[in-house]
Amino acid sequence: MPSSFQVIADNPGLAPYVPTCVRRESNNLWVCQTADMATLVWESLDADNRDRGMAPIYVQMQGTNTTDGVGMNNKINSYMDHVWDGFYSGQVRESRFQATVYAPKGSVYNMTFAASPAKKMRFHLRSEHTETSGMTIRIAYPSAQARKLVKNGQDIAMNDWDETARGYGAVQQDFCGENRYIGVKNILEFYITPGCELEVAPRNAIQTMVRMEWALDEFFDNGGTTQFIDRVAGSLGIHASTVKIVSVYEGSLVVNYGIENDDDEALEEAKAAQTAAFATGGLDLGAPILDVEQTVTNDKTTKAEATIYEDSSDEAMAAQDEQEEAAEAAAIAANPDLAPVV
Repeated sequence: MPSSFQVIADNPGLAPYVPTCVRRESNNLWVCQTADMATLVWESLDADNRDRGMAPIYVQMQGTNTTDGVGMNNKINSYMDHVWDGFYSGQVRESRFQATVYAPKGSVYNMTFAASPAKKMRFHLRSEHTETSGMTIRIAYPSAQARKLVKNGQDIAMNDWDETARGYGAVQQDFCGENRYIGVKNILEFYITPGCELEVAPRNAIQTMVRMEWALDEFFDNGGTTQFIDRVAGSLGIHASTVKIVSVYEGSLVVNYGIENDDDEALEEAKAAQTAAFATGGLDLGAPILDVEQTVTNDKTTKAEATIYEDSSDEAMAAQDEQEEAAEAAAIAANPDLAPVV
């Protein structure tokens, strides 16, 4: 046995694809000699993080496919239920996951969720080898909603837009939190290193999709995204830095963009101004507008945090119902849009 080694589970979706690992079938484990084994921990920060499932989640390292088409595909499930109601499971569990990963710098992992990913998630990579380990994570989302990376309470800007590539610049793994969004495919990419904690969250923004009678090449030949941002900002009387492009693609020409502002009142004013501009034809984007959709996104939770109760007596259940009704009433008072439709 070597003097320095790691032991990992006999997981067919992971262990055979880690260099230097040798299977010990009698012990139901693999022995490895690599400095870049790590544990990736992530969890939902949404209000429904105890009663909405995302599992299973597949963690796949790029470049591990073999000639038979099989590659690393580590299937991760949720923790067990946290409570029991007598004989039955309480169906309450944290949406928190952890996966053993082989994470040398340069590695890229796809994360595929069986259900829609949580709106807000926290990621943490744990490893003793901080100088050589790090990984890019790619998450495919079902929609083009504007999202952001947060580190130490500060938003991290995406890589600069590349007009030649017609998208955000590739993640070069220069620093923890480096990120970009790949339009049309709706993939968020970000780089994480050991000891670095990152959050993924929706942006406080007016998310807008506008379809124009314009060819894609013509759009980029006439100033591209820079000119588009200037036109939106100039028409609405807002600063150009608050307008962020999400994606640009054909059909005829579709531009997804967000107008960001952490001030809720200012965001509502910008939405009203943009709605009026679209309705009156006051928004000149350089070509006839065929279709428009807009929604407001934010990083706030939509209901009170779930609470785990160990006491299942009738009195405790009645108290729980009263507490949840009060929390729901408070949430609706703060945001009337949450009121149920009758």
